[in-house]
Amino acid sequence: MWTKDISDPAQRLICGQIYAYVSPNQYGGNPYLWALETTVAPNTGTTWGMHDAMNGKLVLKVVNGPPGQGSSSSGAFYSSVVLVQGEDGSLLGYYINSTSMTLNKWNSSRAIIQHGLVTRQNPNVWAWRPPYQGLVNWSLGIEWSVPLVTTMTASNGTVVNINQVYAESAGVNSPLAIGSIIDDVVIVDNTPGDVIAFHQPGYIIQMAFSAGNGQLLWGPLNQTQTPWCKLTSGAVSSWRLGSVGVGEGVFTIYTFETRSFTGYSVATGQKLWGPVGPNTSEWGYYAQSSLVAYGTLYACDFGGYVNAYDVQTGELKWTYDTGSAGTATPYGIWPLLHIDIIADGKLYVLGGHTYSPPCSTVQGYTV
Repeated sequence: MWTKDISDPAQRLICGQIYAYVSPNQYGGNPYLWALETTVAPNTGTTWGMHDAMNGKLVLKVVNGPPGQGSSSSGAFYSSVVLVQGEDGSLLGYYINSTSMTLNKWNSSRAIIQHGLVTRQNPNVWAWRPPYQGLVNWSLGIEWSVPLVTTMTASNGTVVNINQVYAESAGVNSPLAIGSIIDDVVIVDNTPGDVIAFHQPGYIIQMAFSAGNGQLLWGPLNQTQTPWCKLTSGAVSSWRLGSVGVGEGVFTIYTFETRSFTGYSVATGQKLWGPVGPNTSEWGYYAQSSLVAYGTLYACDFGGYVNAYDVQTGELKWTYDTGSAGTATPYGIWPLLHIDIIADGKLYVLGGHTYSPPCSTVQGYTV
């Protein structure tokens, strides 16, 4: 339909959008493509471009966005803003301001409408008229900003800054971040990313906010499991934990040492079931991937296992393993890396590992 040469080396596609604008004077869907753009002084932070999806032309730029967006060394786009779709197709972006330690909600259509009102370029809110080639300030789209809870009192009476949780063996900070957004709830926790996954401090602090108005719903709660060892520094560590599959009112935490899952309520943060497992080999300690669909938590892991648990009760529905690989891999099994997608009653799992042939294979399972 159309081709557009990209002259901006910083440009990375973020997502598509169909914004459904409804007023007494206008009704219909407006298709756009959003991309990361080069920030030009005196603007700071990040710049987002909104393009017409029908021809690729730039419609406008949103400037002075929160820092943290960019492209990794591999060229893949990453973002500190977690995007979800509003009922009318608006892009709703949730992010943490690490300076003010606030959780923020941003709305793309609000930013554009407020720009028209502030500049008097389009004071009539009955008409959707994005400013062609205009610059819209990110701050105009902020719906609310609420403070995060950054301290807790430990069982021994010590006040702990939960935004400064260090993985002592790595010397890397794991600050509060958005863990997941589900059922109109934003869960904030200190779960580390892949960079320090093996140096996780051993405990997860979580709190939840209403995605609608930012009200604190519960927390902060310490979801730590039983301590199991001491670091070389003498500090007490715990099992390595990861906040994983989320859906249908439940979020789960995976304990790597025991290869087990525990389920918690999204609404209250309270434990519902678990731990359940292990239903895998010892290789399951290194990596696992999980998604929730059809009332089931589906999980695969480096041990070559695929397990299906009832997401409400933790009951194991079925299990599958890839079997012995003999000497075909260094591990003696065929490892699985992550779940690609669940759709049409099927579960697609990516197999293989960088250091063992085949480098990647895709297997399909009936769910």
